[in-house]
Amino acid sequence: MAQIIKHRRGSIDALSGATAKKGELVMATGSVGNMQGPWIFVGETEGSAGAFRGLSKIYQGTTAPDLTVGTWGSTLNGTPFYGSTNQSLHILSNAGNTVMDLTGNIEGNVINSVTINTLSGNTNLIGDLLITGNTFQTGSITLTGDVTLRGNINIGDNLTGDTVTLNGEISSSLIPAENNTFDLGSTTNAWKDLYVSGTAYVENINIGQVSLTNLALPGNLTVSGTTTLSGSVFIEDLTDNRIVIAGSGGQLEDDVNFTFNGTQLNIGQGKFTIQQGSGNINTLGTLNVSGATILQNTLTVDGASELKGAVGMNSTLDVTGSANLKNNLSVSGTTNVVGATTLQNTLTVNSTSELKGAVGINSTLDVTGSAQFKSTINVDGEATLASATVEDLTQDRIVTVGAGGSLIDSSGFTYNGSLFKIGDGKFEVDTNDGDIRTSGSLTIQNGITINGNQTINGALTVTGNTIINSNLYVSGNVEFLATSSYVHISSSIVELDDNIIRLNAYSPFERYAGFEVMDSGSSGVSGSILWDSLNDYWMFVSGSGQSSKIIGTTTGAYGSEVSLTSNTIPKATGTNTIGDSLLTDNATTLAYNTNKFTVTSSNGATLIAGNVTLSASGGSDGGANSSAIVFRNSSNVLGYVPTAVSTVETNGLLGYRPSSGQLIFSDLIDGGTYD
Repeated sequence: MAQIIKHRRGSIDALSGATAKKGELVMATGSVGNMQGPWIFVGETEGSAGAFRGLSKIYQGTTAPDLTVGTWGSTLNGTPFYGSTNQSLHILSNAGNTVMDLTGNIEGNVINSVTINTLSGNTNLIGDLLITGNTFQTGSITLTGDVTLRGNINIGDNLTGDTVTLNGEISSSLIPAENNTFDLGSTTNAWKDLYVSGTAYVENINIGQVSLTNLALPGNLTVSGTTTLSGSVFIEDLTDNRIVIAGSGGQLEDDVNFTFNGTQLNIGQGKFTIQQGSGNINTLGTLNVSGATILQNTLTVDGASELKGAVGMNSTLDVTGSANLKNNLSVSGTTNVVGATTLQNTLTVNSTSELKGAVGINSTLDVTGSAQFKSTINVDGEATLASATVEDLTQDRIVTVGAGGSLIDSSGFTYNGSLFKIGDGKFEVDTNDGDIRTSGSLTIQNGITINGNQTINGALTVTGNTIINSNLYVSGNVEFLATSSYVHISSSIVELDDNIIRLNAYSPFERYAGFEVMDSGSSGVSGSILWDSLNDYWMFVSGSGQSSKIIGTTTGAYGSEVSLTSNTIPKATGTNTIGDSLLTDNATTLAYNTNKFTVTSSNGATLIAGNVTLSASGGSDGGANSSAIVFRNSSNVLGYVPTAVSTVETNGLLGYRPSSGQLIFSDLIDGGTYD
């Protein structure tokens, strides 16, 4: 049937308010900026102002115009325009013009003598690249050939946002531009392991903790300050059981003539010995006593002896070798001199005789009674006493050596046969029950084994390792105050009676605190649960350092936390919390806000309680006669008109009539002008 084709014409300024039928030609005159008309458009949507599509044409001028919504609307959207000022091809739009990217036209082609001021986007360069001027690259760039960069080079402009990754090997030295100016790492971002196979020259070094598997020093080690060693110290050039003495320059050394095997002190390879158990003192050489000596029991001298001071003996004197007494000798008990004895002063024997003058005996002296020396007795050789009494000593006090070798005692060092005291009882050893009591601190430099019960009322300080082979009961607090304390618990079950475990409680607090887990398939920590105190959330941390937040329900008052509702699909209510949404799924029906939108799982039936509104204009026909018209029947069910192609001639068109607001079939198309 015959059709009437109409067109409209007018100024481009009035085009945004005009309407046209579908397929109607619209011609506009005038100008937009420095872009001159005319323009030809084809109507797209009937009844809508400015619903035109411009015919193909590339407009040009010095600068691309800016389209405003109120003046031209969207009628010129999609119009191509070439701007001669920036030599760019634009696609005009009232939402903002688009500069066309034509880089794909030169991809794979060879271009010679090209000057590039700015590179943006991802760039792949294959081959050699020589850059002599300033170059700005805003996207990614991949260089697969040799790259030569001359001049000052800046990599990154953000300390925390930009990173530099070197996947290759550095084949040159890294030398700073200025001496003693730049740092390698910082206190918050430190380097991890450092491997140096050559010599390391460090002027000053500050090490928080040093762990050495083996330390070999071929030269001398000099420590100018105090050194505290909490474990054992091994010196290779020292021999077992020898006593350490200070040599030249303070060097620690030992001597074969000065040993102690745990029970016996030897001087001179056994020439002078002290037994720890019996307390016996034996000497193979001469015993010289220059001061006053009182022997409460037998004195036995096997070799030459010289006593230079006064000697008082309350029991037997037995001299088997030569003796030289340069002062008085008083023997209260039996005196038996087997060898030669020389007395340079008075010899008094109380039991049978008294010698008041000097006595020299070149042969045997046998005294069967007591003997008393009222002056000094000197024994130059060895002396053996069955018992000895020193009058200026006090009972129960322990005898020590004073100035000049004299025997002295102190009230702070006593033993009464059952109780050993040091410092007026500040340290006591009870020989009856084995108790050790001290009123001060107890410092143990090496291992200690305690088989019985111990009660410590004061502080216990242990600088070495502590091994407890049985149960440990602590009624007070347990604090580990070392800078790098490490607590290792090897047990199948750890039972804590407290209802709360507190971590990271010792100031200064750390940002991350939680639990670390090691499994049998990893060499270190394989997973962690940590609390981020800065952002207030828990997170999982993998062995590779990747982390994710632990999601919880919406927060509420302590003890009244918000719970999820059964059959409700949760949604995010915060950065790491979830709560109920309006979506529910009861295994048969998916619903939104109870019944506003429902989908039945058995047949897919969908119910929408409200209106269905499309905000977009819809899609165009697929070009294969596949479109269909959607309708609603009397049961509120959507259907569609079939689109099967037929040979039946159409005698009417379906269109919208603005005057009545109806969608009707007609065989007439209206037209006219819009100015």
